[in-house]
Amino acid sequence: MMKPEPGSVVLVQSRPPGAAPDSPMKRRPAIVVSWDAFHNQRGAIVALPVSGAPVRDGFEVAITRWREVGLPVPSKVRLGQFLLLDAEADYVVLGCLPPQDLARLRHGITAVFGSM
Repeated sequence: MMKPEPGSVVLVQSRPPGAAPDSPMKRRPAIVVSWDAFHNQRGAIVALPVSGAPVRDGFEVAITRWREVGLPVPSKVRLGQFLLLDAEADYVVLGCLPPQDLARLRHGITAVFGSM
């Protein structure tokens, strides 16, 4: 197992959005969006969940090369649902977003937060 870097597609244990706190955790893919400096200082990794469910709103970015990063179905990144992961844990890294998908993800994150 490897330590993930920004753009890595990792498998994480999480609950579906809106699920009860005692509902079972499921293994789901997520995209790492934070850097080593944050991981080292805060002990956490910031990631965005990946979903194969139909598009719900404009705050989702399609992963056009989903097969190349190890995803089983056409998928998208949900920009409005952040996950905080333990930086000390080992994660299965499925792959890394190709440059064109990473650029679209950065553009989507900028659309949500602006260029502060």
